[in-house]
Order: sequence, then structure tokens, then C-alpha cells
Amino acid sequence: MPRIDVLDVFRGFALLGLPLMNLVAFSMPFPAYVNPQAFHGENTLNHIWFSVFYVFADQKFMGIFSVLFGAGLALLHEKFEAEDNPKVQRGSGTIYIRLFVLLVFGYLHMTYLWSGDVLMLYAAWGMCLFPLVGVSQRGLSICFAVLYSIVVVSALGANIDVAALNEQSYQQFMLLFIPSAEQAQQMTNIYQGSLADIAQFENTLTLDGKEIPLDVFMPLLMESISGMVRAGAMISLGFLVYKNGFLTGGWSRKTYQLTATIGVGLSIVISAAGLIYNYGHDYRDPAQYYDIGNTFIVISSPFMVLGYIALIQLLHTSGKLVKCSKAVSKVGQMALTMYLMQSLISVFLFWGIGLSWYGQVDRTELVVIALCIGLFQLTIASLWLSFFKYGPMEWLWRCLTYRSLVGIVKTPKPK
Repeated sequence: MPRIDVLDVFRGFALLGLPLMNLVAFSMPFPAYVNPQAFHGENTLNHIWFSVFYVFADQKFMGIFSVLFGAGLALLHEKFEAEDNPKVQRGSGTIYIRLFVLLVFGYLHMTYLWSGDVLMLYAAWGMCLFPLVGVSQRGLSICFAVLYSIVVVSALGANIDVAALNEQSYQQFMLLFIPSAEQAQQMTNIYQGSLADIAQFENTLTLDGKEIPLDVFMPLLMESISGMVRAGAMISLGFLVYKNGFLTGGWSRKTYQLTATIGVGLSIVISAAGLIYNYGHDYRDPAQYYDIGNTFIVISSPFMVLGYIALIQLLHTSGKLVKCSKAVSKVGQMALTMYLMQSLISVFLFWGIGLSWYGQVDRTELVVIALCIGLFQLTIASLWLSFFKYGPMEWLWRCLTYRSLVGIVKTPKPK
């Protein structure tokens, strides 16, 4: 079965967009990811960039990445089903081995590099949802609707009665939403220190080393459940949009235009409403944020994901951006390698084992850094795939999946 180029374009687009949000998590106290007042709150440009990221990036690029992971599983299943070589018997067992290897990669990434890893989550959801890959489009639609309903309900359930917290609980909770200048400096010192210090802090999420009380832990748990289930929902959506041809160009140009217009437009409206609501409370009231304020972005994201996919499909089929599409698709072909490379680059730039830029940059500077990372990865992917068939991590993943060495060097074409 020939490779579907547009899927690599989607992957590349999503991967190149991930640093816009992930760099915030690597470089600033983590509440800054959801709260513009948590760090550099006095900087006007900080609020402008936060708003742009909120509307166009937050959960959007990761959503596309999740959809493409589901589509990749569906494509692999279809490929194995189409094989008629009796000497090659590959099916569900091979796919589960592939997912298990990804689970190991994710565990190593999360344990020794970055706690924000998604590979383990994808692998676990892949194992759970793969039995559904062959069900009808209606069944997949119901699966997505049920899972995403859980996402929204969990987000709404992440509320907290701040007035009922004792002083210690209140201080611990505010650390996770809008830290004081002293707390932000303490976190900066930790991330500019050793990996052991960082790991200890991320395991406790407190600066005093004490356990998080239940009344603080519960909203964090509900927020985490919402995020974890969202990955599964988007993977199931990937099954659906691959099967119905939406991802592979099977719909009419007019339908893609309509989807792009409605998806992007509706998402912008919902996200803008979220900004208006949260800024109306100055992003300083955790009770309103964890009750209603955080649900706007959750509801808007699937619309933007589908809108982006439709828009990229239109640009790809127009033939006007052929060179750009080819360059981006090469990044997509090396998705696993590029994802892990972004973590390595970020750790080197921001944490204490590298340049220690943690807490020293604002969002404007992060945009420049994200652009530099993107240009670097576009260049590396193009050069690497000029000589090799797969990215290094893709090659290792393939070898471990099939339990044999796979050729990686490209055979020179005869002149």
C-alpha cells in the first residue's frame, strides 16, 4: 500500500506547531500554560501572545497529532488486512507489539526527560481503542461523542471552593494557578538546578515537600482526567475521519471549504468567548476558572482541529505550496524522532543541565525560539531523508516491532 503523503503533511504541521505551547511548559512556571497572569503578567505582549496561542494553538496541534495517531493505526490495520503474502503474517499481534514498544519509549521519555510525555498515553489508548478500528462510522461517531462528553464533564467538574481551604491548602493551590513572585523564583531555582531536583518537585507539585491535600488534589485530578480522555477521544476521531475519507482527500473541495470556514470560525468564536470570560475575572479567580473558564478551550478544540485539517487539505490539493508541503511532510515522516528531539532541545535550552534559560524568557522570545526549532527540524528532516528511508527512532521502532533488522539506507537510483 503506497504511503499517503497528505498524512505526513498533517503530522509535520502538528509537530511544528507543538513547541508554541510546549515551550511554555519547559521555560516558565507551569501555571503560565493556562494563566497569563502567572508569569510576566505585567507584560502586554505576553497577554497578546497568550491570547493568540489560546485561540489558534492550545490543544489544537496536539489534537491533530492525536487524530493522526488514530489514523495511523487504522491505516496500519488496513495495510495488514490487504497483505496476501502467506510468508508474511502480520495483524493485531504486530500492532500491539508496536504499541507496547511505543509505551516503553514513552515511559523512558517521561521518566528521564519530560513529565509531559504523550507517547505513553497514546500507546495505552491505542491498545484500548484498537478493537474498535473496524466498527462502522456511526459506531466511531458515538464513541467519539461519548468520550468527548466525558472530557467536557470532567473539565466542568474540576471546580474548587477556595474559601473552604485552610491557609496551607490555599498556598499550595495558588502555586498551581497563580504563584507569588517568591514561589515563581523558587520554581525557577529548581528548574535551573539538577534533574533530580526537577523530578522531586514534579512528583510532589509542592515547594514545602508536603503532600497535596485532597481538596486541592481533586480539581487537579479532574483536569488530568479531562486531558487523558481527550487524547482517547481524538484518537477515535482519527479512526473515523480516516475511514470516511476526510483525511485522505475523499470529500469534495466545496465540503472542505465549508468545513474549514465553519470549524475555524466557530472555534475562534468559542475561544474568544473564553478569553472574554476569563479576562473578565482577570485570570485571578481559580474557582471560576476551574468551574467554567477552562471549558471554552475544551469545547472549541475539535472544531479547530477539523478546520485546520480541511484547510491543509485544500492547500495541499491546490498544488500552490508543493515545496512547502514536501518539506513539512518530511518532518511528518520522522514524527517520533522530531517529537523527542523537541524535548531534548527544550531541556538543553531551559533547564539547569543546559543553558538555564528557565524563567528568563517571555512569550515573544518563545515564538522566535519555536520558529528556529521549526526551521532546524525542517532542515534536518530533509537532509536525513535524502540518505535514509526512516528517521532513527522510526527505524528502531520498526526493528523492535518486527523483531528483525530493517534496512535504513536508501538504495541509490540507477542513472
